[in-house]
Amino acid sequence: MTHNSLFFRLIKLGRLFAGKIYKLIFRIRNISWFILDYLKFKKFIKKQKLNKRLKKLDNKTICVTVIPWLGTAIPWYAITIALMLNQKSKNIFILFVDMPFGDDELFHKIQSKLIYRILKQLPIKLVKLSNYNDSGSDSNGIRHLSKLNSLHYVHGETNTELRQSYERIVEKQLTPVYSKIASLYEEESFDQIILPGGIWGPSSVISLLAERNNTQLTTYDSEENEFLMSIFGIAAQLNDIPHFFEKLLNNPKEKSFAIQKGVEQLHNRRVGNDLGSHFLEATNTEEYGDDYYLMLLNSVWDSAALGLHTVYDSMIDWILDSIEWVLKNTEKPILIRQHPAERNKYINNTDMYAEKIKDRFGNNKRIKFIAAKDTANTYDLIENATCVLGFSTTIIVESVMLGKPAIIVSSTYFANFGIVYNANNKKEYYMYLLKSARNELKITQEMKDRACISNYITQTCNYYNTEFTPLRNNYLRWSRLTLEELENDYLPLQAILKNTPLSTLQHERIFDDNK
Repeated sequence: MTHNSLFFRLIKLGRLFAGKIYKLIFRIRNISWFILDYLKFKKFIKKQKLNKRLKKLDNKTICVTVIPWLGTAIPWYAITIALMLNQKSKNIFILFVDMPFGDDELFHKIQSKLIYRILKQLPIKLVKLSNYNDSGSDSNGIRHLSKLNSLHYVHGETNTELRQSYERIVEKQLTPVYSKIASLYEEESFDQIILPGGIWGPSSVISLLAERNNTQLTTYDSEENEFLMSIFGIAAQLNDIPHFFEKLLNNPKEKSFAIQKGVEQLHNRRVGNDLGSHFLEATNTEEYGDDYYLMLLNSVWDSAALGLHTVYDSMIDWILDSIEWVLKNTEKPILIRQHPAERNKYINNTDMYAEKIKDRFGNNKRIKFIAAKDTANTYDLIENATCVLGFSTTIIVESVMLGKPAIIVSSTYFANFGIVYNANNKKEYYMYLLKSARNELKITQEMKDRACISNYITQTCNYYNTEFTPLRNNYLRWSRLTLEELENDYLPLQAILKNTPLSTLQHERIFDDNK
């Protein structure tokens, strides 16, 4: 062995050791934080004035799920919501999902033990998932959910080796979860289930079986100071929006109001006065011309896009096939715009789209890949495009508001709103691509109006600003309060009690305030 090879081997071993030390420190930190959060929640429970002799006033039974969730405050939030519903005399029970999940079973076990200590003290019926018998299985369904979880875990779809190793772990974990949830449905009767997420880990199995058993699925998601809820479906995928869209569409006064607000919302995003805006200034896009296909990508691993494929099996298949069609059938360039949010390090998309496109098509001048970090303003790109190709990102709807036809290949919430050209198979997709090349895809005023309404509902009404969320930084503040203080004017609780989309309740307030 040469001195150089020994030197590099020592460097490699040093990096490996440093990586293990970093993971150990990270693990100890997470465990410590969760123990501290558990102690805070013990104090929170002690100071609540819980009525233990409540008469149930509702025949409807609600199951509130409590799941260990990567050390976050999600279980404490779920328990708090269960307490609120119980105090409102709702007929509820808590399902504690104590089955192991993920690649750190020790941390999961610590979370489960501490959560259970809290749960067994509550004046609410409690069932533990691990206590149920095994009943039934679905290898195809579990395999599909494992693939979605691995995509989320790896932050990309093309790292096959890492994804498959993770899938092997979670398939073994999700299989007994499925079996025991199936048994739960045989032994318990309930009309609605309230669930965090709905796509990650055990929540994905619960979502699947809720759909198969016609149980109303209510889910929630959040960022710091911002809460998202769907009374009917997956919150991150905005499954509530279709329930409200038709209502607004059929009310002339509210429709006109929503159109106006949708236009204002787009203006705010374009000038940077909105949290969802990624560009604050216009940019010079002359180098790209004014007659091209513009493909706008999602963050492929984000919950908002997971499991929505209809025409293609993966995002990379869609990208490569679209490029190939454009090159073979038109003289137009095609621009591929990576989602600008991916410039943030925490998103860390592992898919190397630019390299894969180059490997397939070489240095073709008609292909332009615009990376997340590039400063090109996406709205400026839209205004010079012939047609926009998209999956499920919000800016597809905004493209139509700006007068550009959009073709999508997913089952996103706005797929059937009469806004975009929604392809259900490759033949239909190619037909729309060809029509766009001939400028035959028209945008009517009704399509623009519908796009404005959708934009208003999703961007103005659907995101609820509050400090009462499952995010830890928020939890550290709200855990000092009482249930009465937290309940005060808390619209997500009202959405559950009224069985009405959160976006509807927010619209009613906004509309009334503007009369």
